[in-house]
Amino acid sequence: MFTLHHQMYTSVMERSLNKKALESGSSLRFTVLNFGQHANVVMNSILTYVLFNFQLKPDFIVAHDGWNDIVYGMVQDPRLLKEGNFAYQNNLEGWSQIIHETAELQQTQTGTPFRPLGAAPAVLGQYFTRKRQFESMVRANGAQFIWGLQPASWNKRHLHPLEATNIEVSEKNNAFIDVIRLAFPLFERASEQLNKMDVPKMDFYKEFGKYGKDDYMFVDPVHLSPDGDEIVGQNYADVIAKLCGLN
Repeated sequence: MFTLHHQMYTSVMERSLNKKALESGSSLRFTVLNFGQHANVVMNSILTYVLFNFQLKPDFIVAHDGWNDIVYGMVQDPRLLKEGNFAYQNNLEGWSQIIHETAELQQTQTGTPFRPLGAAPAVLGQYFTRKRQFESMVRANGAQFIWGLQPASWNKRHLHPLEATNIEVSEKNNAFIDVIRLAFPLFERASEQLNKMDVPKMDFYKEFGKYGKDDYMFVDPVHLSPDGDEIVGQNYADVIAKLCGLN
């Protein structure tokens, strides 16, 4: 959202992987394609994979997510979350009213700031259930699946002065701010659960906890600066390089 194409972590991955292959004398060459989209939850990623990636048959799929599934999961219809393991963007309820001419039906959230409705087990249960489903589809199609958990500014050891200012500004007009504050314990639990799993993974919630006030990584609570994308790209490249025997 705040980086140019060559600064995005996917571009960083491609450069880093090809450099590693060249330095190791390998004939491998890498192309990294970015199918990510803002506001997507894992269900959207599954649909993107089915529509655009299944026939493409990539060797690796990197699922870099977490923020949207947790935050949207907390504000949506808790019945769909608990009974259907289904997360969606809250504004889709308004679109549904328009498409189906059902404006007389009340939305789950009728005003802002949004309030949390989904219980933590249901929010995290949906996220991990859908991600395992995504993983099984990818593996069945012959690719390796890499679990990634996004970072957020609040889990840094110390905020850079610009990060602190950006967060202060975003808090004033952010309809999700109360939900976001309550979401961080869920990120901690997601990190703990991921680290118990024996899968190719990269936990950026944990990784970004190493950085402090001299490191400008975030332009808002979750979207990265070019320096933040550089770290994400290099770490994912290291994971893939190890799987390819380049390290």
